[in-house]
Amino acid sequence: MSGVEGEEVKKAAEWIAPTISEGTYRTGLKMFNSLSKNEKVEFIPTKGRQVSWYICGPTVYDSAHLGHARNYITFDVLRRVLQDYFGYEVFYVMNVTDIDDKIIIRSHQTRLNKYLAVAKKLSGASVALPDSVLALLSEDSKIKDSKDVPLLLQTADEVQKVLQGLKENAALSDEDRELVSAAWDIQAEYLKLAHHFEQEFFEDLKLLGVRVPDAITRVSEYVEEVVTFIQKIIDNGFAYASEGDVYFDGANFSAAGYGYGKTSQISQQEQESLLAEGEGALSAQDAQSKKKRSSDFALWKASKVGEPSWDSPWGRGRPGWHIECSAMASDLLGSCVDINCGGTDLRFPHHDNQLAQSEAAFGCPQWVNYFLHSGHLHIDGLKMSKSLKNFITIRQSLRNYTARQLRLLILEHDYYKPLDIELVGSKPAAGSSSSSAAAKFESEVGKLHLLGAKIQLGDQTVADVLAPLAQWAVSTFGKEFQDLFIKKGRSIFEIVGQQAGANVETGTLQLVLHYQADGQKTERAYELSKDGELLENIDIWAGGRISQMEYIVISERTFADFFLNVRKVLRKQAVQIESNLKWNADDRKLHQTFLDTKDQVHQAFLDGINTPRVIELLKQIIGQVNLYITRPVDQQKSQVLIQIVKYVTHILRVFGLVDGDDDEDFGFPWEYSQRSSIEKPIGELLDVFCGLRDKVRDVARSSLKAKGKNLDAVKASLSAICNQNSVPSIDEPIAQRVHDAIGSFVSVISSQIDLFVANPQQLLDLTDKLRDDIVPFLGVRFEDEQDGTSSWKVDETRATLRDRETRKREVYAQEQRRLERERQKREREEQQRKKQEELEAKTKIPPADLFKVWKDYAGKFTAFDDNGFPTLDAEGKPVSKKSVKNLQKDFEAHKKLHAAYLAKNPSS
Repeated sequence: MSGVEGEEVKKAAEWIAPTISEGTYRTGLKMFNSLSKNEKVEFIPTKGRQVSWYICGPTVYDSAHLGHARNYITFDVLRRVLQDYFGYEVFYVMNVTDIDDKIIIRSHQTRLNKYLAVAKKLSGASVALPDSVLALLSEDSKIKDSKDVPLLLQTADEVQKVLQGLKENAALSDEDRELVSAAWDIQAEYLKLAHHFEQEFFEDLKLLGVRVPDAITRVSEYVEEVVTFIQKIIDNGFAYASEGDVYFDGANFSAAGYGYGKTSQISQQEQESLLAEGEGALSAQDAQSKKKRSSDFALWKASKVGEPSWDSPWGRGRPGWHIECSAMASDLLGSCVDINCGGTDLRFPHHDNQLAQSEAAFGCPQWVNYFLHSGHLHIDGLKMSKSLKNFITIRQSLRNYTARQLRLLILEHDYYKPLDIELVGSKPAAGSSSSSAAAKFESEVGKLHLLGAKIQLGDQTVADVLAPLAQWAVSTFGKEFQDLFIKKGRSIFEIVGQQAGANVETGTLQLVLHYQADGQKTERAYELSKDGELLENIDIWAGGRISQMEYIVISERTFADFFLNVRKVLRKQAVQIESNLKWNADDRKLHQTFLDTKDQVHQAFLDGINTPRVIELLKQIIGQVNLYITRPVDQQKSQVLIQIVKYVTHILRVFGLVDGDDDEDFGFPWEYSQRSSIEKPIGELLDVFCGLRDKVRDVARSSLKAKGKNLDAVKASLSAICNQNSVPSIDEPIAQRVHDAIGSFVSVISSQIDLFVANPQQLLDLTDKLRDDIVPFLGVRFEDEQDGTSSWKVDETRATLRDRETRKREVYAQEQRRLERERQKREREEQQRKKQEELEAKTKIPPADLFKVWKDYAGKFTAFDDNGFPTLDAEGKPVSKKSVKNLQKDFEAHKKLHAAYLAKNPSS
């Protein structure tokens, strides 16, 4: 079988299909294989169901970004499909690169910047500092961002020496003094930095719902194995030592009949342009003089000043980038790996070199049988870059979207193709070229602007508070703040220095904010207490929003609503008996559609794990179910619905969109508990809550129809509702919150019962407020049915609050549109009134005086005939024939109007 050490087979660049034997486990799955020129080929593991899988992990020198998320979610999905759908036994190994030029450079930059932060504190306290240090504090200084390690090391040493002489200054904290006093050693410090970002990376993967690898390997713990692996390549004649470095001998490798460039399949010219980048910023320049050929690449690098180092037969140094994966993967997976994977940007030089050095060590023609690559993630067609301000960390993404939504974005695109997303607000700035990379991100991404802020009582503005609120925001969050957060209960009057100054007993007091986030303008009203305290949080931010996610949020809602609607149907069926158990044509049609869908989904999985097609098929069957459940509940077959909803849940669980492994449960989980364990008891409580609200609504509607009659009966009905004590007790945290909401609802009615009896519309408004502003904070939806009753759904709080926020903005926008229509109407009426008054005033003027005194003609003529008709214009010239004709028409029309006026007013 290919990949077994010592086997005599042809060493060629062409992909060699694994041997099929009696114990081969075949599912018919085909995968896109970079080794077979990206064609789909049948997947055949070397050992039955067992799959050995190596994924290139992170280089831990900075926070992981959205591009990393795309890569690791992609392969998490593929891993889950192989394990949970096809039944393979996957051994999944991930490396962590914690020895790398980027980490070394960042360690030195971090050290210098920490010292400069202390120096800045001293400078702010008017402590005299050397000019050399003051120059470094200048915004124009570029040394702190340099990649020149000797320069960074020397500069940091000099600054530390200066600070040590000032460490007793009162402006410094004990932590500052400890920092400047401590000895600094790259061997220890680079690992601190690496371990910090390694921990952050795996926390990010957990937040994204990515399964933990079965094994994780760190380069720093594998240096001995790396040295042994390199020696093996040297012994086989495919590497050479040179001045403390060791390089892979590409010429000998090719001469021995091995194939190079298997994953990239690019030209030699393209290889040369990318090879230097793979050697690293600290080695590329001086490496050329040590190599036999420019195409040879480093396996071991002699360490220089300011770099960590380890012992080796060739002197103290450190591993090259590519060799680490070969040594670590082969240690756990052996001389033949079923799957290796990574981003498409790693094809060359990393993956091509990884294959070459492994095959050179083991003497095998094909160390990896299947190489999978995920496509690039581009933002507005450009590579993600901090300099272009299009760099989005995973945690920034998770502030705007859930892990499920980000995963769904990736699932709805072919994993091996580029994924191009657009940031909200990233359109080119005015007057700039859309092709300019810099111009794209000079616009509004990550920018938050307060455009207006006013305190309003009803429709009337009490005070404009934009200036003081903006000043407070700058002092609290910084000059270019991206976040505006004010906690519920905080007094807006206190923040802006504004007194109430108005009777707030008879209207709703609000803070109305008009702001622009990421280039999008929004107006939102936040209700205040009569003392100016916020009744909900203000939480606004800019940055990290993706245009395509609007569709993804809707897509997720398609699945969520499907699960909620089926649950609602099944609850209703639980208290009813199906009128006819015999399947009719609609039942049979839906069931057959379900069977066809299962077959099509299976084919989509076999066809290169086509996740977009699977998602599309699931949405299609959901559409059919949505039509089916429009029938009367007693005519729907619960068995059909349960089969479908459990299957959809199973596939979404395979994709990692649904947590847990409870096959009896279905749908997205609720944040408080597993639905299967909590929904029944919570359902009893919500049934009571809905029923209570329905009774109050019935009383309010009946009272409105009665138009003030039978008020004593209305009060008695409300009192009876409030005195009911049939709320079940459930020992769950969320149950207590629902209990509290019921108690608060009843308490408001009881304490203001006379007000509600006299004003039933306010009582009806209270039930709407309960639906719109109270239960969404519990992750609950109340929906009013056409028959006057209501039903409930248990949803995710983030979803219910997002819908509430959207509704709040739309309600305010609708109110503003109504007020604008009324304003325009008043304006039209005022214009009509003035026009009518003007017409009446004109009709009173005798015709002989019309052209002398009426405002349209006054001053335009200097002479008139006996009838008052103008003969000379303002310049003393005869009135033109054309003007005479027009004036004559006005004159005759006015004589008629004046005559009509005199007829109505003979005494005038």
